[in-house]
Amino acid sequence: MQEGRAEMALSEREMDVLRLLAKGWTNCSIAKEMTVSERTLGFHVGNVLGKLAADSRTEAMVIAIKKGWLKL
Repeated sequence: MQEGRAEMALSEREMDVLRLLAKGWTNCSIAKEMTVSERTLGFHVGNVLGKLAADSRTEAMVIAIKKGWLKL
């Protein structure tokens, strides 16, 4: 986790992205499902990582699971 960054709540859209990431979907697949460009999806992923102060998708999922936002 990146130091000095406070965790922030995720928007509903960002939670959708996080759920699909947790299912192992690629950016391309998620973008098609959400009907956005891959570039826009990249911004969503970046926002998720930033708000959770996570350095990776895996770390973001671990944080979300610990918070009870995602279930295994």
